[in-house]
Amino acid sequence: MHAIPIYTNYFTLPCNGYTEIWNRQFFDGENNIDYYYKMREKFNEKKSIPALTLFILARVAKGAIRYNSRGEMNQICDKRRYGTKPETIRKNAREISELLKGKASLFCNDYRDILSDVHEGDLIYMDPPYQGVSNGLSSRYIQNLPFDEFVSSLQVLNDKNINFIVSYDGQTNDKTFGKILPESLGLQHILLNAGRSSQATLNGKEAITYESLYVSKNLRRN
Repeated sequence: MHAIPIYTNYFTLPCNGYTEIWNRQFFDGENNIDYYYKMREKFNEKKSIPALTLFILARVAKGAIRYNSRGEMNQICDKRRYGTKPETIRKNAREISELLKGKASLFCNDYRDILSDVHEGDLIYMDPPYQGVSNGLSSRYIQNLPFDEFVSSLQVLNDKNINFIVSYDGQTNDKTFGKILPESLGLQHILLNAGRSSQATLNGKEAITYESLYVSKNLRRN
């Protein structure tokens, strides 16, 4: 096996760094699966490197980041593909930038801080950690969202006449994950067919996953 250098370029332009990281998985003598796990280890050491984040997102199974109880990313590698090609990453980055430039702002805050700054006429979409995958052996998040605290926040939005949509829990066949949001919020509860359950398939079973969508009272269909 050959040593894989980590270039300073990783810390500069994310697209340039991504190109270097992506190309190195084809380095002579390197198994691309082993390479992914080396990059995952470096990601856990240095989570602030955008290019590594792009590569991990491009190669993880199901395109989904998962964390263990120590806050380390532990999702396995998708062995069927090498991840998005650098030229596609660059193209997508430019097009998304042009689309959002001057129209969007990104924040890394407690969700309650964001909700405290909304106004009547705004539409809020929330996709918090799903209850069924926030605890226990199937946990996919570093933290779950306290149910009662979240319900209180939604009630505040109702009191301020703010429109909102929430994607929160779900069910597989007859099995329900988590508690349904209370009727007192006056929400319309819609079950969306999300297709076959991948977890059930891995266990040799067949099941359909339904995800819940909650629509606030002013947006409800009659």
